[in-house]
Amino acid sequence: MAIYLGAVGVEIALATGQDLTEASKLEFHVLRPNGTTATWPAVGQAAPGSLAYVTQAEDLNLAGAYLIMAYGEWGALSKHIGDPYILIVREPGYDTATYLGTPATRPIDAVRLELGKEASLDHITDNEIAYNLARASNNALLAAAFCAETISGLYAGFVDKSMGGSSVSLSQKAEAWRKKAEALRAQALNSSLTPRASSSGARPLNFWIGQHDNHGHYPGMI
Repeated sequence: MAIYLGAVGVEIALATGQDLTEASKLEFHVLRPNGTTATWPAVGQAAPGSLAYVTQAEDLNLAGAYLIMAYGEWGALSKHIGDPYILIVREPGYDTATYLGTPATRPIDAVRLELGKEASLDHITDNEIAYNLARASNNALLAAAFCAETISGLYAGFVDKSMGGSSVSLSQKAEAWRKKAEALRAQALNSSLTPRASSSGARPLNFWIGQHDNHGHYPGMI
């Protein structure tokens, strides 16, 4: 789902992997696109270990990437920071991100299939995929490799700006996407795995009826 500049009422929910029933403090720690930080009060969800926050006015007043982390405390000595989540806030009218589930007929879906289907919607737009398809001469695997490299760079760019212990997780995510890009590139360069365009029309025949018949006149023959 695309999130746009100034959006209000957007529910952000993150899993923590922790039992939150006895927590004394639940928050989202946020690193905004301009480098400033914010704290959003979070509440536990029905799903065990999950936190949620509904955006208010001024929360998403900058376009760009927000680094969001779930945070919980159980008294003064017990604290936990969840895995980082990157939320992309777009300018109004900016390109959308869609997955229609038709990879056989829609090249953008073919690329998103390799990137996790709907999971890729938060990371890269349709126009960005179309650009990479053009770079890759419509090779969906190679275009997906280019996209994975872009996503890896997105996570890597946050490592030096991380909060708490998030740098390790961000580095792991960046590395995972880098390896994904390498694997996709290897598949794209393997001609036996890369789909090639072909025509279903009738091919020209290499022979024809009567091609070996003698239509000439030779002396002494009738």
